[in-house]
Amino acid sequence: MTCQTRVVLPAQVTVGDPTAARLVLLIVITLVVIGLALVAVAVWLVRATRVDPPEVAVLELMTTHAYLSADTEERERMIERVLAEVSDAEVNDAAVNDGEVNVAEEEPASEPGDAPEDPPQETTGEATEDGVDVGADTDGDEPADPTRVSP
Repeated sequence: MTCQTRVVLPAQVTVGDPTAARLVLLIVITLVVIGLALVAVAVWLVRATRVDPPEVAVLELMTTHAYLSADTEERERMIERVLAEVSDAEVNDAAVNDGEVNVAEEEPASEPGDAPEDPPQETTGEATEDGVDVGADTDGDEPADPTRVSP
């Protein structure tokens, strides 16, 4: 008893068959059209999500209804406001991009007679009641080691 296996194709396709060639050509054209559509969508998405440079802010203002309906003096004030915002944004971007933010400008200035909130505590290097050496062998910049016991 021998077992024979046959592969049965739904349609016998031969080389040079015009219907098979048309089907393959149709599939290739469809895939090319889908690829071109995806490229077009990608280009549109990149252009639509691009951030406008700050210099364009004045042009955007000029297209608004509020600008078009305002008189000359109001238009000048609107442009000055936008230019001030643009210059502030450029200064902030420059400070962030340089990596140098002046912390002294952000902290409020103290009055000449104000005492500091937490004055630094002076250490004598002597043993305390519990036997822990508070500040021996330190130069004042680093905290004392509470686990050290003075001899």
